Amino acid sequence: MDSAPRQRGQLDLCFAPRGNRTTAVRSHAVAPLQCSRLRYDDPSDATRANLSLIHLGGVLDGDHYDLAIDLEPAARARVVGAAATMVHPRLDHGATQQIRLHAGAASQFCWWPGALILNAGAQITQQITLDLAADADLEWLDVVVPGRLARGERDAFMAFESQLTVVVAGRCRAVDRLVLRPGQRPPAHRGVLGTTPVLGTLLLVGPRRDPATIAPLLPDGTVSIGCTGLPGGGGVLVRCAGPSLSSVLGALEHVCLAARRLRT
Repeated sequence: MDSAPRQRGQLDLCFAPRGNRTTAVRSHAVAPLQCSRLRYDDPSDATRANLSLIHLGGVLDGDHYDLAIDLEPAARARVVGAAATMVHPRLDHGATQQIRLHAGAASQFCWWPGALILNAGAQITQQITLDLAADADLEWLDVVVPGRLARGERDAFMAFESQLTVVVAGRCRAVDRLVLRPGQRPPAHRGVLGTTPVLGTLLLVGPRRDPATIAPLLPDGTVSIGCTGLPGGGGVLVRCAGPSLSSVLGALEHVCLAARRLRT
């Protein structure tokens, strides 16, 4: 049986400072990925480049996605998802996604994509590699929803595997691996995710990004949330589990915005 990917979505972005603004010196997307036009609509920072990422149709079995993002020194950019992305059932192979970021000296980057919603029977594996200069500033978000919760679907997917590798100044600082396989260990059990099925991860790297600074910013409420520092300092991994996508995104956005105010 042919195991070739059904679709090879690609994204190739390069941001660079030009005059008093950051612009995209390279912007190439291959369907089903699309990019919006570059915008400067952030009222708090009119020099930062803002771009929306659009995923058409969701992730199908056998799809492979390759996303590469480069920031030249002093570039400042934000990429957000236009909507959540559905991962459809596996038939033969499952889907894969690879994301690579290179952030140069004194650059700032925010990655806020839509959540991955794992439909019944879905299987996807993703590899994320973040290669940062010593003084780069990063906000990186990843949220997973284990099914169409409004329909009563939860943990009917086959598998979700994600590995996040963080390299700072040429040195590997952290490897975070998340594996969810409901058929082997149901996430709804106590001690795993229990009654908080939506899982979000927020990585903050840069000045004043340490547990002592970030921990007081974590909200109280319906979510379970905590943070840990990267080995050697200079970064924090925040993990949040909640009953809904809105509750997890709201909690992580609260942390992110509060951390930005401290940074400035």
